[in-house]
Amino acid sequence: MKRSIPVMVTGRIREAVSSLAPALSEHPRLEIQERVVSNGHVDPLHNATGSPEILVLIASELWREELNMLISRPASERPELIVIGSSADAEMMRLSMQAGARDYFTFPINTSDILTSIEKIAVDIDRNRGTSSGTLTTVTNSKGGAGSSFVASNLAHILAARDGLRVALIDLDLQFGDIPLYFDLAPRQDLYEALATADRLDTTALRGFATAHGSGVHLFAAMPDNFRLTGGISAEDLGRFLELCLKTYDRVLIDLPRQIDPLAARAMEYANNIFLVLQQSVAHIRDAKRLIYIITRELAIPDNNLEIVINRQDDRASVTVKDVSAALKEARTLQNDFKRVSESVNLGTPMYELFPKAAVTRSLESLADGIGRKPDQTTRGFVGNTLSHIFGR
Repeated sequence: MKRSIPVMVTGRIREAVSSLAPALSEHPRLEIQERVVSNGHVDPLHNATGSPEILVLIASELWREELNMLISRPASERPELIVIGSSADAEMMRLSMQAGARDYFTFPINTSDILTSIEKIAVDIDRNRGTSSGTLTTVTNSKGGAGSSFVASNLAHILAARDGLRVALIDLDLQFGDIPLYFDLAPRQDLYEALATADRLDTTALRGFATAHGSGVHLFAAMPDNFRLTGGISAEDLGRFLELCLKTYDRVLIDLPRQIDPLAARAMEYANNIFLVLQQSVAHIRDAKRLIYIITRELAIPDNNLEIVINRQDDRASVTVKDVSAALKEARTLQNDFKRVSESVNLGTPMYELFPKAAVTRSLESLADGIGRKPDQTTRGFVGNTLSHIFGR
């Protein structure tokens, strides 16, 4: 028998608290604590009895103060949160998300919706959230247009749709990223803000920044209309964000912009697999050699973490697959299927869904099968120590 879940229903609106709490108490797994706040404190958890695992906050006219009090608590000390507000106020929703709200509802209160949300949260609690064996994969181009976004998005989709894994896909190009287009999605929240507030996020708040695809992939990307310089995000911010992602998801994939900066270096530090995508040309091989040198020599990342992926393999090309493997290291290949791939990208429908039997799809599946091996334990920490030397930080 599953253990009971302690839930606190709290707020300053006595009628709402007194109406909702008894209705929720009819659920057999829920231990409901009803608390009407009538003193001068704005902390919803002030003098709370016990430690509720789920907090249902009926926000009052002091909602800014109430939510900021929750935000000020360490993420590890916050219960799972559901907020009920008087209106769909954008600022209230933003603060609720920062406080870790799993769901946000408006009046009139629908008890059935609240119970459904609580049941979903209970599933996460039963999974013992916070323990994770998540692994991270980065994908980057050796030269612009090689196809890293196509590869990253389709690998993430296969891992979620075929394998049923919890998958996060991060577009770390904060200015010109186009990963959402591969899923016909528009980001609901801004990755930049998630990175800037990573030290205040927990797993629930993290998921609030994601845009979910029907396959189960959780996409993290910058809002296209919020053009920002990346200087405000540090490698430490990204590191905290990735640590949380690895506690929340089974597989984390990052589409990296084609540059080695502190953010890219920190992402590679965490990576189990680094896929370097290129095409069959001398220019691609030349730039791939430069990247491999930086990754393996300057960042001291083991060579066995790095894999070469030839996209749009062409048997008629003057530079052959054997040439690429001889110049770099043994390469994996993805067949050239311009018509199907173009249709997939233009429709925003991944290959595994649109053309599951295509040769390129099967090659992507084979590539996905290798994702998730344990990281080389010598990489973490060492890269962090070299960042200040390379980038002057």
